[in-house]
Amino acid sequence: MYNISHCAFGIVHKEFHLPTCQIVAIKHYRSNNIESINSLKKEIKIYNEFKNNKYIINMIEYGVIKNENKLCIAMEYMNMSSLNKNKYLFINNTINKIKYTCFCILKLLKIWMI
Repeated sequence: MYNISHCAFGIVHKEFHLPTCQIVAIKHYRSNNIESINSLKKEIKIYNEFKNNKYIINMIEYGVIKNENKLCIAMEYMNMSSLNKNKYLFINNTINKIKYTCFCILKLLKIWMI
C-alpha cells in the first residue's frame, strides 16, 4: 500500500485490486458519517455518468472494507509519468476535442452542484 494523496474525506492509496488483477487507486474515507456518505454517493454518480470517457478516470468498484468498516472507491490508477506526458493535451488536440472536454467538465460541475 503506497500513499498517493490526501483528499477532503480521506486518503488515496495505490493498491493491487485482486478481482481485476490490476493496480488501482483506492480512496479510503476517514469516517462513515452522513457527509462522507453523501460525498461518496455524488462521486459514484459522477463516475457512472462519465463511465468509459477517455478524459476521466474510471471507477472500478466501491464498497465497504469489512474488517475496517470503512467506505472506499477503487479507481483506475494513473501514474504521474502518464500525466506529465499529457500536460499539453489541449495544445495538441483539435478544437472539437477541446469543446468535448469542456462539455464534460461543465456536465461534471452540474452533477457535483446538485
